[in-house]
Amino acid sequence: MRYVAATLVCFLGLLTRVDAQINLCDTFTVQKYEPIPVAVSPGHFIDGFQVNVKDVNYHITINKTKKVEFVSSSDSSFRAGTVAVGTPYISIPKRMIVAERPNYGWGYEVVMKNGWTAVFADPIVYKSLKASRDSKVSWFYKSSDCKLYTAVSE
Repeated sequence: MRYVAATLVCFLGLLTRVDAQINLCDTFTVQKYEPIPVAVSPGHFIDGFQVNVKDVNYHITINKTKKVEFVSSSDSSFRAGTVAVGTPYISIPKRMIVAERPNYGWGYEVVMKNGWTAVFADPIVYKSLKASRDSKVSWFYKSSDCKLYTAVSE
């Protein structure tokens, strides 16, 4: 797989944190333009990039103002809090769950308090549209519109 050479500039100190991740609305500057199609919903693809930050692979999309609008990862090194790719459904603490829902075409989604959505995509999920106790997280995503608001000058 090819990786895009890129630099992240984050106003929140993304690259200095121990648990560094790509966050929504971070500023992302592309140095080498090699777009790939990124699925942002079932059947809906937007040009984006495959990037590696702190040894974790991500797929991202950016808007015209260079803000990250969508980020996903299926990398086994990625962790959304205490939940990682491969974590069984039964092991996700109930206190972390905000909502659960089937997403036709993707699988079963568990929205977590930390803003990440865990996606379960195994044969049981596709058959029943519900994660079983033993279903494992296949990947994670976050999305946002990252609207920029400018202050009204006096």
